[in-house]
Parts: sequence; C-alpha cells; structure tokens
Amino acid sequence: MSTNLECRFVERRPGHWFYLLESGWAENAFDWREEADVYGPFDTQGQAYEHLRDNHANPGGFWVMDHTQFVEDAVYRRKLDAAILPTGPSRGW
Repeated sequence: MSTNLECRFVERRPGHWFYLLESGWAENAFDWREEADVYGPFDTQGQAYEHLRDNHANPGGFWVMDHTQFVEDAVYRRKLDAAILPTGPSRGW
C-alpha cells in the first residue's frame, strides 16, 4: 500500500543527492514542495532511496533529476539549504 505522496530525488551537484517527500498535510497546496520534508545530502541516489525506504512509508512512486537536469529555483534553494541531515539509526519499518 502506498501513501500517494509526491516524492522527488534531485542531485543538486555531482554527488549531492536529496529527496523531497510531500507532507501529508499539504493537500491542494499550490506547490507541494513548499510543504515537503527534505533529506540529504547523500553521496548517491541509491543511498537516498535506502533512507526513504528505511524511514518512511512507500510514497508509491518518485521522480529523479540528476545534476544535468536539475534547475534550482527559489523553492529548491530554500528547501535544500534546510534539508534534514541523514544521521542516526533508521526506524526500519
């Protein structure tokens, strides 16, 4: 079963991966990223995915943008600068 929340993995620059996970409280938000929780940086997209899998319910799908596709706007800049660092043990659903 999935949560149907938006999820996006972004590589801000080579070797700096983050993921944005929509908040369950962001229903009908103009831009879901404004209400997203953001985690990172991770060295690889795989590490970011493992963190998501180990610490959150399945969002049901995700988008991936590597550094060649990523365009940083004001929302991304603000959210990535305030990302939750991936430290400590996972909850291991």
